[in-house]
Amino acid sequence: MTGRLSFIALIGMLICGGPAAGGGFGPGGATYDRYCANCHGFDGVPNLPGTPDFSRGEGLQNNDSVLINAIRFGVRSMPGFEQTIDKEGLIDVVFYIRSLPR
Repeated sequence: MTGRLSFIALIGMLICGGPAAGGGFGPGGATYDRYCANCHGFDGVPNLPGTPDFSRGEGLQNNDSVLINAIRFGVRSMPGFEQTIDKEGLIDVVFYIRSLPR
């Protein structure tokens, strides 16, 4: 299933094109900026202690389905976004997180 999710994310990148104005990279960047950046930082460098540093690849060794479930249901002090972000949006956010410069 991980391969399928990565393929879906790649297709999303091709459809959305390059960086979107004012919202990161495509719809995943806009969703990340809205719901994730306050804690995880707009550039992936966290604002809260103990939060994974995506700019250093922390937490990104997990496969896409693990990351999607972490966003969907929450992890430790991070709330879940199951009621806020739909499945397609979750995939977009994972793609965006993986696209952050390291």
